This record gives sequence, structure tokens and C-alpha cells, in this order.
Amino acid sequence: EDELKTGELVDLGGDYGITPKFIRRNSGWFPKSLVLANACYSAYNSSMAQAFFDRGAGAYLGYSKPAGQFCADMDNKLLDTLLASSDNTLADAFVSGQFDPYPGPLNPYGSTNRAERAEYRMFGDSALSLPPPIVDGGFENSSLGQAWQVAGDARRIGVFGTVEFPLEGKGMALLKPGSSISQEFVYSPHMNGLFLRKRRYFQWTGICCNPRPWVWGGLVVRVEDVANPDSNLEVQLYGNEYMGKSESAEKYFLPSPLLFGDCTCECDIPQPAAIEPTWGEFSLPLDPTFGTDLDKKKTLRLTFRGEERNGTLCEAFFLDSVRLGPLP
Repeated sequence: EDELKTGELVDLGGDYGITPKFIRRNSGWFPKSLVLANACYSAYNSSMAQAFFDRGAGAYLGYSKPAGQFCADMDNKLLDTLLASSDNTLADAFVSGQFDPYPGPLNPYGSTNRAERAEYRMFGDSALSLPPPIVDGGFENSSLGQAWQVAGDARRIGVFGTVEFPLEGKGMALLKPGSSISQEFVYSPHMNGLFLRKRRYFQWTGICCNPRPWVWGGLVVRVEDVANPDSNLEVQLYGNEYMGKSESAEKYFLPSPLLFGDCTCECDIPQPAAIEPTWGEFSLPLDPTFGTDLDKKKTLRLTFRGEERNGTLCEAFFLDSVRLGPLP
């Protein structure tokens, strides 16, 4: 009743509607948010949009007149475009001059007169885009813990010696054996795959003067659904990829600085360290049925399954460019 008196609410004959004053006085903050006002007259003028902008929103979309199916059509198309790629902005997704094409009570007699039909309108920043489903997949934040859950010895680094640099940007992740990083995300049908880049590092121990690596550990890529564990996806990379090959390790790896100080062989001869010569790319297609419960969060977990010193070698993984979305 107080809100009716102050003009924050209006009585629509049994239903109630909010006014811009309600947003300014009762709402929280919407920093750089996209507001989709799927309601009749929500964009009759710019007053409601301005109320959201006063609370930090970045863009506002609505309808100039009553609109039914037209609302669902427009918002769905807009979100489809934005979700298709994190590079897409409102400028890519919104088309001005779109009017309700449906005949019916909300568009009397299927009028072709634009003055009598609802128009889809946008106010605000057309450069606005949706955040990527995986935050800081390029490891540009100063600490892994700002976006990722970290277990064990995993860290964000800029460079490693003189041979290893991030593939993109200024940061990359380093996972030592037994460590993992994980992050929750909300699945979208447009996320048809997981993509990442990785590079493996190790120091030989245990077998003096034997240049061939014996690879026991592996990077485990796991996409989890807590509500439906049967749909979990898991892939292990580099399980025993080089084991038993007769070729010299130099074919697969390059000399590298030491990361593990105690990684020496049994005859106390310091063993060389090596790293893969180039970044490798990995992509994991996601079954569309994985996204059946779109309202439930999933978890991406990257784990280096292995031992820090297993009598044969000391290992680590470098990671970069982790993202969910359309596969390249």
C-alpha cells in the first residue's frame, strides 16, 4: 500500500506494475548487466531504462506496446546470438526497427501500421556482451584463486625460464602432480565443446643417462554434473603416450629449466628437464543431451593425476586458453 502511495507500484486492476521509482528505491546494483524487460510497454519510453542505468546496468531492452509471442521470439533470438560466441555483442544481436508481426488482440487485425504495433527497442551500450562461461580461462588474473577453485600445488605464472611463455596474453596455469583447478558454469546448448591448450614438462630421475621418458601420470579433464553423475565426462591426456617408444625423447621434447630441485637420479647425476616443443590443442565435444538440465550448474575440473616423484620422473603441466563454446 505504501508503494502505491509513493508511486513505486501501480494498480492495473488486480495486477500490479512497477515504476522506475521502484527500481531506484528498492533494487540492488546491476553492474554492466543486460536487462531484458519482457513486458508490455516496458520500453514505451526510456524512463525505465534510465532507472536501471542509475543502478549500474549496461543495456536495457523492451517493448513499446503490448506484445505476446513477439516478446519470446525477440529475446530468444537475441540470447541465441549472444550465447553463440563470447565475442558477440549487442551490436551483433540486436536489429533495430523490428515490429510485432502477429495478428491478434495485441496487434489488432494484423495491422501493418507501425504506430499500432509493438516495437522491440534497446537503450544503452551496444558493445555489451555476455561473460564467457569459463571465467579467466586465459589465466590473466594475478592469482588462480580469483576465478578457480584450487587444490594442491597449482598456480598462475607469467613465464618459466626462457623457453616457456603463455600462448595468449600474459599468464598461464601450472599444475604439479596431484593438483587440480575447477570452476562451476551454467551449460548452454551452444556450448558444443570444451577447448584448451596444454604443454607437458618433466625431469628425468631414476634411470641415469636414459633420455627416453616413461610417462605415468596424466592430465584428467572432467566435466561434472552433481545432480546427475551418470552424465559426467572424463578424458585423460598423455596417460602413457610415450611409454615403450624406441625413439629418442628429443623428438618429442626440448631442453628446459629445472622446476623440481630434488629431481636427481639414483647415481646423483642431475638429470635434464624437458618440455614439449609446442603447445598442444585439445577439444572435447559435448553431447547436446548433457545440457538437458539447463538450470543446473556443471563443474569443469582439470587434474594432474600423478606423483611428484615416482622414481622415474617429476612432471608438470602448463595450461592456457581454456574455454567452453563452439569448437574452433
